[in-house]
Amino acid sequence: MFSKLHFLLIPFLVIATGVDSVKGQNAPGGDVHVVTREDGRAFVYHGQTIPLSHGFNVYRSVDGQDWQKLTESPRFPATDGYEFQKRLGALYPRVREMVRRDDPQAVFLRLHNSSDIGLITSFAIPEVAESVGRLFIDEEAPVGDTVYYRFEIVDDLERPTGEQIEGRAELQPVVPPPPSELAVANDADEVALTWNYLPSGTEEAKNVIRFQIYYREEGRGNLQRANDEFIARTSGDTEFQYNFRVPELGKTYTFTIHAVDFTGRMSEPSDGVNIRISENRPPAIVRNVKVQATDDYHSHITWPVSTELDLAGYHLYRARGDQESYTRLTRELLPALETAYLDTTVEPGNQYRYSVTAVDTAGNEGPRSNPGHLLITDYRVPDPVKTFEAEFNEGAVQLSWSHGAVPGNLRTYFVMRRQTHPRSGESFSQVNKKQLSDTTLLDNGVGGERFVEGAVYQYGISVISSNGNASDTVYAELQIPDLTPPESPTFAEAEMEEGRRVGLRWNASSSTDVNRYRVYRSLESRADTLLAELPRGKRYFRDEEVDFGNTYLYSVTAVDSMDNESIDAPVDTLHARRLQPPVPARNLQAMEMEEGVQLRWEQSTDEQVVGYRIYKSSLATGIYETIGETAGNTVEWVDQDGSAGTWYKVFPVDRSGREARTAKPTQAVQNNSR
Repeated sequence: MFSKLHFLLIPFLVIATGVDSVKGQNAPGGDVHVVTREDGRAFVYHGQTIPLSHGFNVYRSVDGQDWQKLTESPRFPATDGYEFQKRLGALYPRVREMVRRDDPQAVFLRLHNSSDIGLITSFAIPEVAESVGRLFIDEEAPVGDTVYYRFEIVDDLERPTGEQIEGRAELQPVVPPPPSELAVANDADEVALTWNYLPSGTEEAKNVIRFQIYYREEGRGNLQRANDEFIARTSGDTEFQYNFRVPELGKTYTFTIHAVDFTGRMSEPSDGVNIRISENRPPAIVRNVKVQATDDYHSHITWPVSTELDLAGYHLYRARGDQESYTRLTRELLPALETAYLDTTVEPGNQYRYSVTAVDTAGNEGPRSNPGHLLITDYRVPDPVKTFEAEFNEGAVQLSWSHGAVPGNLRTYFVMRRQTHPRSGESFSQVNKKQLSDTTLLDNGVGGERFVEGAVYQYGISVISSNGNASDTVYAELQIPDLTPPESPTFAEAEMEEGRRVGLRWNASSSTDVNRYRVYRSLESRADTLLAELPRGKRYFRDEEVDFGNTYLYSVTAVDSMDNESIDAPVDTLHARRLQPPVPARNLQAMEMEEGVQLRWEQSTDEQVVGYRIYKSSLATGIYETIGETAGNTVEWVDQDGSAGTWYKVFPVDRSGREARTAKPTQAVQNNSR
């Protein structure tokens, strides 16, 4: 990724470089960074903040020998913003923009402290470092030796404060290598330069902090600076970019770029790049292209006039709806004020896309406009087919027809089918899955395998011309012969309901041509009495006329539209009886009379009760024995062998012989009226 930083963005530089990139790189013994030049000067930096009004003396020790004082008197940095502005002179406006402060005092205080911007700016511009007390230049440095430098901090009376900053360095000049792979491109007068540089950890390039770009107009000797702002070298990046504008178009320029280290020393220039900077910016895109069809099937294309000042004209492009690439229709440019075009080469029934480009006087062609779409609709309709016939033969339907006039070319016939009886939906299914141009078609049925016997099918056919228009649909209908009886229901059951009738249920036949069901009943070995004939949607029947105590046999059959009847779906033999036993007898009374014990009870209201059984026991909880029975309309009985103290129970009995489940025991008492 390219890094595009200039000094207006310098507050963010520390994110990429880190303070360590400008602090202590050559100072294993302290917080000092030394850059040695070939002329014998050593630029000695430190990263500390010296209190206002304080200064420093500088000492040097070669190979661990005695310290030598290098300053005759202490060096004092600027003490306020106005002195700082005066010291920088012509550099001050650039520095002020770099830190984005207007007031000189604010600029000074921002650079004086050890903030990221203060350190970076100090190491990038030596004059700033000297003005804030972070740089001493050793004019007679012992190049090639190992030396120690010491900053001794003094107060405003030149007295040592006891604070010192020390560091060790090898005084070896390192000439920064030039940038490489410089490339130049332009968009009109805006020039974009890209280049590569060594990684920040590379020994020979470790002191490089920024880049300087120069350019020269062909035929002129003077170099011009392309960047007044600060182009930072960001840590971790090896690819860089910078954009600026050249003063004139139509000129050939040579561009070079230099690497600059902490001392302001520049590398050798990169390889130069010669390029002619001309107007290569194409016109803006043309918008709002509109297309309409004329009555005689032509395309009329219009668009608004381009506002480009150097406009030369337009080109027009066309593509069919089924094609991706465009073809240019115009050999010569259309005039700048001619914003309409009539395309007479289109064909009805096709869709087209049109796009317009603007071209300037330099020959630059702008991007194609958004396409204008047009469908040249062909309203001609083919005639419907004639003599459409359908015939069933050996398990398949043979379709045949003849056709009339078809404007244009025949694309296909569209054959469809649906089952109308029994109805299986309103929609048609397409019979021919592929393009069809023959006038006959053999239909093998649903899924190519079957037709439903007895079902009625309706066929339709329409003619599709090459323009996509369809004729009216012609229909033919036939019924498939039904020879096979339908499948019988696979499940049928009968059960007593409410103790007085039989309910029958069954599932639907799997045959689709079934239109009704028949229900049979018999007391014999086969159900042969027709009870009911029900429509196909009703699969429930109630037999209200059953006699309790009888055993019945039921069966159900399915019947199709051709009156073919399935085999029986037999139901289990049913013994007609009520589900619940009778209700116990109520208000039983037992009294000893001359003829024995007379029993009386309340008449049952259950119409199924046909009699009563009488039981007696010597104990209320003892074993009761049957002693008699009565008819259903009799509510009294005399036990001739009974006596007072005997216990009795009376159980109602229904038609099926079931008696009540319980009965209340009653003890016979004496008749005190005797």
